[in-house]
Amino acid sequence: FLDFTETANVLSESAGRAFSMLVSNIYKKVDVTWSTYSKMHKSKLFPIMDYCSSVWGFKLYLKLDTIHNRIIKFFLGVNKYTSTPVIHGDMDWDPPLIRRKVSMLTLWKRLICMDNTRLTQKIVYGITLNVEIIGHTK
Repeated sequence: FLDFTETANVLSESAGRAFSMLVSNIYKKVDVTWSTYSKMHKSKLFPIMDYCSSVWGFKLYLKLDTIHNRIIKFFLGVNKYTSTPVIHGDMDWDPPLIRRKVSMLTLWKRLICMDNTRLTQKIVYGITLNVEIIGHTK
């Protein structure tokens, strides 16, 4: 089976570098509101953290979660020992796992609704017809 742990680790390093750039830009600004920080985060860091996440599967990738929590804790100005559920409740952002699951479902919907004449659709139907239970062929 495919394991995307190395991919997630590389993307978390890239997201960490992008976060450092974001922090240096924030220090230049006098006042950054929650909506501004959210827009900056969602436009610069989400695309890096979620790149190709629709094919990663349901596995947890802790480094991406750690980067996500570090980003939130920086904005809130709390220390690294602050409880994770508390900071997620304060920021009202979806955790990386939820974003990955939504991305997976979106990709699955696109594949299912695809035109039957496309090669990708034929491959998807060929795979789903030959697989009785995930991981076990007929």
